[in-house]
Amino acid sequence: MIVKETICLNCGTICNGSYCPNCGQSTQTPARITMRTFGKSFMMNFSGITSDFWETFVGLILHPWIVIKEYIHGKWTKYSSPIAMLMQLLVVFTVIYSILGDIFGIDLLSRQNITITNNWFAKTILSSDILFKMTLLLPVAISCYIVYRKVGSHKYNFAEYFTACVYMDCAFCVYNYVLIKPIELLNTNVAYGLKVVMMIIVGTIALFKVFPIQSPWKRYTTWLKFMTLNIGLIGIIFMIIFWIASSE
Repeated sequence: MIVKETICLNCGTICNGSYCPNCGQSTQTPARITMRTFGKSFMMNFSGITSDFWETFVGLILHPWIVIKEYIHGKWTKYSSPIAMLMQLLVVFTVIYSILGDIFGIDLLSRQNITITNNWFAKTILSSDILFKMTLLLPVAISCYIVYRKVGSHKYNFAEYFTACVYMDCAFCVYNYVLIKPIELLNTNVAYGLKVVMMIIVGTIALFKVFPIQSPWKRYTTWLKFMTLNIGLIGIIFMIIFWIASSE
């Protein structure tokens, strides 16, 4: 059998197979991008993201604690990774609410808090969904690690607690944009109250199911310690941000 030699477009290596032995790029990569190759690439990447995206999306709505528990125990195939899922959700809902905002003539994505400061550091954190969420997730993960790492039958490390927190934030993001955001258009105070109640209830159920404690008394005292430490650390984070914001 005569195998046709090709030159890898990525690194210039002479190849005899379907993939470059040096860099791994497919030897079928077209030399020019056409609308056909662009469309094919788009559909392949979209279909590759969609399956695990929707599996994770539905799981976060119905039972986020199962998604968290399975992922931190090694079942990665059917779920989007937590950071990728968070970014995908922000992109998807930003597009959806931008379109709806244009249709109804309403700014559905405004963040009023970015106008309180001209400090570039504070303004960057407050105006970026990703940075703002990561800033708040850090004290939550620290609280989980400090309070829950010495209880229960399974001992987790900080990265696993942080993973659980990111997934829970994804769940809150879905609930917020699907359920709370429409209510916010009618009554901001009611929407804010529902958001707080939703976060406490769903977050508490997730904590109890992902990091189970057999004794009911110890379960609730541990939860109380977590909430106290969590509120304290988040308060410190906000104090630092607003101190930086008011420093100029």
